[in-house]
Amino acid sequence: MSAMDGMFVSDRRERTLEILFERGRITTGELARLFGVSDVTVRADLSRMAQQGLVVRTHGGAILPNRQRMEVSFSAREGTHVELKRRIGSAAAAMLVGQHAAMLDASTTALQIAKAIRHQQPGELTIITNGVNTALELLGSPGITTILTGGVVRETAVSLTGPMARELLSKVRAGVGFFGGQGLNVRDGLTDVNIQEAEMKAAMVAACQTVVAVVDHTKLGEAALASFASVSEIDLVITDDEAPPESLAELRAAGVEIRLV
Repeated sequence: MSAMDGMFVSDRRERTLEILFERGRITTGELARLFGVSDVTVRADLSRMAQQGLVVRTHGGAILPNRQRMEVSFSAREGTHVELKRRIGSAAAAMLVGQHAAMLDASTTALQIAKAIRHQQPGELTIITNGVNTALELLGSPGITTILTGGVVRETAVSLTGPMARELLSKVRAGVGFFGGQGLNVRDGLTDVNIQEAEMKAAMVAACQTVVAVVDHTKLGEAALASFASVSEIDLVITDDEAPPESLAELRAAGVEIRLV
């Protein structure tokens, strides 16, 4: 296989994951038409992705694996529900006026918060983050001091994790922290598919006075592999106006404030 062909395979894989993350399933024929390739090529792509645990093959196509064990790359997640994340990010950034220090995780929603910070310019503020892309977005933002946690780089999430990062988090405090997740419900709280990410987020949550969940409606009522914040630790949920009413009612009954955008 040539380097050029390999690049095309990678591009098709990322786009396939974006579609699956948005819709949950896709057919071989749809992918063949989208990419302008044969059904045979698509089936080969899906077989490779299934071997990597990225998809589950079905008759005539593919679906996403169980949310509890699925981890999708940052680049694939960044392209999903973009407008919802922008709205959530803008509402989160608006909370930073008057704050001295805040935490952002490595989620794609945190990246949208960082973009909103650049636009809104909330004033003198220190941002502590384990998100490489988040930190890069904040470069040059007036009044913003950015602290990266250090640690081991996880390529899939473009994040920093490990004992070194958690050691720094044990020595800092922030007035507010914003956290995405793959699931949020009353029983499990905020959850993530990767244990290393969950450990990092738990350490960040412990260092924050106010904990804000920033999740779109597709995450409500869901649960992933590892919990990093119980519902009793969550002060506020910022989500979009498509959120399931039953999930919102359960969270409110548990004492969590809800802000719809």
